[in-house]
Amino acid sequence: MEEEALPRFIVGMPRAGTTWLSQSLNLRPDVVALGETMFWGKSYVSRLRHLEGARRSLELMKLRLLAKPLETTIQIPGPGRTSVIRPDNLAEILSSGFSHLPSHATPTDLFLNVCRTFARAEGKTAWVEKTPHHIFSADRILRHLPDARFVAMIREPYSLMLSYKHQPGHDRTPESRRRFEDRYHPMACALLWRLTWRAIRRLLRRCPSQVLVVRMEEVEAEPQEVMRRVQDFLRLPPERSAPPLATRINSSFEGDSRPQLGDDDIAWMNIVAGRHIAEAGYHLRRPSHNLKHLSRSALEIPAWSVRFLLDRRAIMRRAPRPSER
Repeated sequence: MEEEALPRFIVGMPRAGTTWLSQSLNLRPDVVALGETMFWGKSYVSRLRHLEGARRSLELMKLRLLAKPLETTIQIPGPGRTSVIRPDNLAEILSSGFSHLPSHATPTDLFLNVCRTFARAEGKTAWVEKTPHHIFSADRILRHLPDARFVAMIREPYSLMLSYKHQPGHDRTPESRRRFEDRYHPMACALLWRLTWRAIRRLLRRCPSQVLVVRMEEVEAEPQEVMRRVQDFLRLPPERSAPPLATRINSSFEGDSRPQLGDDDIAWMNIVAGRHIAEAGYHLRRPSHNLKHLSRSALEIPAWSVRFLLDRRAIMRRAPRPSER
């Protein structure tokens, strides 16, 4: 397979440096990083066997791609943002790629066409797709793209929980902050860390030569060395000098302003993911003996579950649907 055609993916845990890595790769003169398409995960549509059903599922995947803002490399300002593709011309560029698809196109054809369209629009030869939750769809990706390579990003569990709990963008209005707090529960965050780690471990066991694990702590300590390893692994030609890197590695906190996790946060992480933390190479953190909030947060789980399901249902109702013929 030609190097520029090698399918390359950034996957892994949220809040673990995936945006920094995609933006840094996007600063190369030959690479476009796009994300998040969610193509093989939340936006995937199982193809029906009969021809008309296959066409409708492909049409739905097109609509879902057009509905994605791909904010990682398009809408976030600063170094690493695409230079040609913008929010106002994204749909036009994607649609131009669809026009070259044959009538019998497969999901693989559609995905590769979109990635190549992005690369051509930016005047580049290689592409990297970044959707963290694609780690849960790695088996599907490998069925369609058996040569795919994955950079899997992970992060120390308590640091991830702190970043996730205080991620920016939810403080714009009191309503948005309240909505995020309604959706946050330390048990769910701990479960997300555990499930993601297990998915990475499973992928490593299946195809170890096609996976590179990168830790957020390594990025913070030696970003240039991480980039060298990533570029070698993705078979990207080395640059003559140290490549430019995106400046913001941790986007949750500015300066030394950093809140602390509560004892109930730490306790939930230990309860849900305790035996996996050491397996991933991290240390278990002990909460204080003051766990009075743990029982209260346990009692909140049923109400939180209802809010989460209602929120997911509302998102699904807003999802694009193919027009009836």
